[in-house]
Amino acid sequence: MNHTNVVTYPAREGRRPCVADLVERAARLLPEQAPLQAFVHHNTLHAFEHLPFEDAVVHAARLFGTEPFLSEAAFHDHLGSGRILPGDLDAVVEPGGAGDDVPLVPGGPTSREFRAIRLRHLLDLPRGHALRWLLHETPQRTRFTAHLGTRRRAELLRQARRDWTGRAVPEPDARALGEQLLGRLWDRLEGAAPAVRHAGRASPRPRDLILAATGRDTDDLVHPLLIRLSAAFLDQGVAYWPMPERDRGLLCAFRHLYGRAGGPPDGFLRGLAPELGRQEAESWTAERTVGWALAELAVPEGDWGAVIQATLLSLRGWAGMTHRFERWPDRSPVEARPARLVDYLAVQLVLDAYAARHVVAEHLGAHATLAGLDAFPGPDAGSSPDDLPGQDRFLDSSRFPGLGGGGEPAARARSGLELVYEAFLLAQVMPVDTAVFADAGHAAAWLAAVGSCDALERRRLLHLAYERRHRIGVLDALAAHHRVAARRSSPPPRFQAVFCIDEREESLRRHLEEHFPGAETFGYAGFFGVAMVYRGLEDVRARPLCPVGVTPRHLVVEKVVGEPVRTPPGPAPRHPVAEELAEEPVEAVEPVEPVEPVERAELMEPVEPVEPVEPVDAARSRRHAASRRRWASWSRLVAVGSRTLVRGSAITLGTGLAHLLVLAGRCLFPLASHRWSRRLGHGRDAGSGTRLALERITAEVRGDGLLPGYSVPEMADVVSGVLRVTGLGRSPCPVVLIVGHGSSSLNNPHESAHDCGATGGGRGGPNARAFAAMANHPGVRANLRDRGIDVPEDTWFVGAYHDTCDDSMTYYDEDLVPERCRTEAGGAREALAAACALAAHERSRRFESAPAGLTPGTAPAHVETRTVDLGQPRPEYGHATNAACVVGRRSRTRGLFLDRRAFLVSYDPGGDPSGELLAGLLLAAGPVCAGINLEYYFSHVDPAGHGCGTKLPHNIVGLLGVMDGHASDLRTGLPWQMVEIHEPVRLLLVVEAEPELLVAILRAHPGLNRLAANGWIQLVAWSSDSEAMHVFRDGAFRPHTPETTAFPVVDRSAHFYAGERGHLGGAHVMAAFGQTPPGVSDMSGLSGTSGAGHELAGRGSRAGEPS
Repeated sequence: MNHTNVVTYPAREGRRPCVADLVERAARLLPEQAPLQAFVHHNTLHAFEHLPFEDAVVHAARLFGTEPFLSEAAFHDHLGSGRILPGDLDAVVEPGGAGDDVPLVPGGPTSREFRAIRLRHLLDLPRGHALRWLLHETPQRTRFTAHLGTRRRAELLRQARRDWTGRAVPEPDARALGEQLLGRLWDRLEGAAPAVRHAGRASPRPRDLILAATGRDTDDLVHPLLIRLSAAFLDQGVAYWPMPERDRGLLCAFRHLYGRAGGPPDGFLRGLAPELGRQEAESWTAERTVGWALAELAVPEGDWGAVIQATLLSLRGWAGMTHRFERWPDRSPVEARPARLVDYLAVQLVLDAYAARHVVAEHLGAHATLAGLDAFPGPDAGSSPDDLPGQDRFLDSSRFPGLGGGGEPAARARSGLELVYEAFLLAQVMPVDTAVFADAGHAAAWLAAVGSCDALERRRLLHLAYERRHRIGVLDALAAHHRVAARRSSPPPRFQAVFCIDEREESLRRHLEEHFPGAETFGYAGFFGVAMVYRGLEDVRARPLCPVGVTPRHLVVEKVVGEPVRTPPGPAPRHPVAEELAEEPVEAVEPVEPVEPVERAELMEPVEPVEPVEPVDAARSRRHAASRRRWASWSRLVAVGSRTLVRGSAITLGTGLAHLLVLAGRCLFPLASHRWSRRLGHGRDAGSGTRLALERITAEVRGDGLLPGYSVPEMADVVSGVLRVTGLGRSPCPVVLIVGHGSSSLNNPHESAHDCGATGGGRGGPNARAFAAMANHPGVRANLRDRGIDVPEDTWFVGAYHDTCDDSMTYYDEDLVPERCRTEAGGAREALAAACALAAHERSRRFESAPAGLTPGTAPAHVETRTVDLGQPRPEYGHATNAACVVGRRSRTRGLFLDRRAFLVSYDPGGDPSGELLAGLLLAAGPVCAGINLEYYFSHVDPAGHGCGTKLPHNIVGLLGVMDGHASDLRTGLPWQMVEIHEPVRLLLVVEAEPELLVAILRAHPGLNRLAANGWIQLVAWSSDSEAMHVFRDGAFRPHTPETTAFPVVDRSAHFYAGERGHLGGAHVMAAFGQTPPGVSDMSGLSGTSGAGHELAGRGSRAGEPS
């Protein structure tokens, strides 16, 4: 594995470096996290995907000061608990080189045996001053290690007696023999140790040179000011007073604020105002300002690139958000800002220059210069590099011991003394004769073996063993379940439901099929092919509801409608909703990227309306809009006035007591308070009395480039795509549910992270509603028949929405369900109500605060309480525990307990002989699921470096993100409360396809191949005709051999997870095949759940979704 960390930007021959190019290179390493309202999971190390995973995490660790893997102590806990088996360790240290089976020293272990034994021993290895104190103040060099077993101790004493034989003095006691043996061992290893030359820190920033020389960190002066400036500049309306001159950019605003007479209040900025005035008067660009500041900091031109990179990474959260506003101004939460990363850099470097000048003069005298700092020894001269101040400024993961970091920084090299001490301990533990170390060559070989299996290499191997155990468990479960399920058949479907591929829907689908075996479920990306810009009735602004990599071309608006009226046959009239929508302005639609030209012939084919058409109730729409404007004006008046002296006092006196009572109720009785609020009318059922303006009648394109609605052929494209890929189009039932999902909770800045990633961090209800309306459109049905997809006339699609936080269901346009389908639709609704209660019961087992006696009848109230509790840091765990993705027919996973850990993507290989549909699925699902998985991986492995730490000190800033306290870097990644139960393993992508087909797809799509070939995902081919599996490793598919055929078989899922808090393996659930023994349907065999069946019927019947 390549551990080098090369970050060089050489100057161009003959001219100064181009600042713009250097900034663009450095920007690739910045986070790409979106503002909170559109939080979408992505690979934290997206900039390193061109590298193999194991190299990338180490390279990032050296660059960012983060952790690449779990700590060695955490892995040993898993080894002790059985999560990692000894066989896994042996498997990951299989011989890979010519010398792996040759003893390291005569009579000693081979390289492979050495690594296998080393992985089993967790040694206490102090570093730096701690180790020197231990060796000088305690008898460590003459005392056997505590890791020594009885037999090995006896063997060492035998060696000591052998060496004593023949001497002319009496043999000493065992303790003296041991001390003499260990003393000789230490001296021999210390004498053979190579000289270690410390090069110090490789950072080129002048700040680090000043810190080493003076002990003063200039970032402590610069960062608080830069944070305030960035927050004020990017603010999305939270601040009452806007930043002056903000429309001209950050650098101009900075010059305007700090270039005034009188100077800034910060002492280190003395003399800044005249300089800024001069630059403004001479119209300096940001690039010229950067060059001036680097010259002031005495940075050689050859180091400009490295210094620019290190400077931006010192506050990478704010730098990354600035860069995001520059690249995608249309995706701003409220209002775009004229942000430029080079402006941000210029401001930071100017502040760095003045802070450096101030600190150097204050600590080293007025004569000192930055160029001459090497002449000053500094306060820590002579200290070990491990003990220098600022050495571990990013390594705060010790706040999460045993889980995230554990204080094993990957970027810190060991000293020679540390190497000798570890070799000394291992020589006692390993099966080796200590006499061989009398030969200096053998002692050096031993030290080299110890050095090659350092902490980083051990953690890498332990991680591979950790992943191996999970991979084998999942693949063996799939194979065993296939053997069991192949002998069973499920009842004919009564209704069908299409869910998002989200792993949280795995339990809902499983419980639905258990409770009602006549249900057939499918999985598809939660935008259901409807890539649109959507504005709901309660939305202030339209927003995209589609994957982040897709640019939507269609605008869909929710409208209030009146009573249905039937349109007489004849030429297709212009739909009233479309008439209004065609010219209706939509404020700040995002995104507004250029739209590909659309041929008018593709836009619309007139179809005679045969269904009732609801006209827009314009008066109701205007009244509703006016009411919302009045409420918004009043809310803003109160919000702003409460912060002023006069109005704030009046508001406090007038409404303070009432608000105090409301707040007390929400804190002490959250569920009751929430329900009373709904009864008083503070929540509107979405979808009631509204319709989507979905159909486009004309070929007109709006001024913003968006198309108002969809034409019939476009709707047919969307519907046929889903029906073909999932296999649903072969035999649809009379009722088909399309279920989107999202999440709602209070006081949760990262709420969007719980929403649907396929809708760009939005809620998938509108997409499900739009798809159902498209599939029910008579013109679309006719178009589908022309394409060979015959959807029966008596089939009706119903849009629905699943709130994954309180496990409730919302249904759309139920008044349009034909009479012939109402009975089946009602049955489906009741079945989903029961499944939601069971899903709430299953996921509640992971909450430590959930009562042990929780039943499926009481679990819904518990999860709903978590949703509306202001003080609840864990309303739901989101994607925590995600670990696998299965692409294939549902028949291969139906009835398999997957513990809410697998994304389930429906794919029918029988209808895709060429693999074209599969390629499209993998291109969509692969990166999305991998992004979710990797963000959870890194946020768990290093909660402080890659994640945003604990929620407790978080404060929202400017509607952009969160900070720790009142001023910190913008924290990216996920909070610890979202990832604490996660297992950091790479996504196991199991695809029902032959290896040859997957190889062809990988060759044709470099982005997907990069994920698989570089090991960012674990790809497995699962034969469609058998249980044979092949794992993609080292560029080729290799057969998987199951390790066990034992497989639990249970009546219901609840019987398998009852009483369990941790992760569970697979199990075959008989109820999904309609084979539950009598008396099990009410789950009477589960302790504390007797009689729950009656309690399930009324759950999940709300008729609306919060917009």
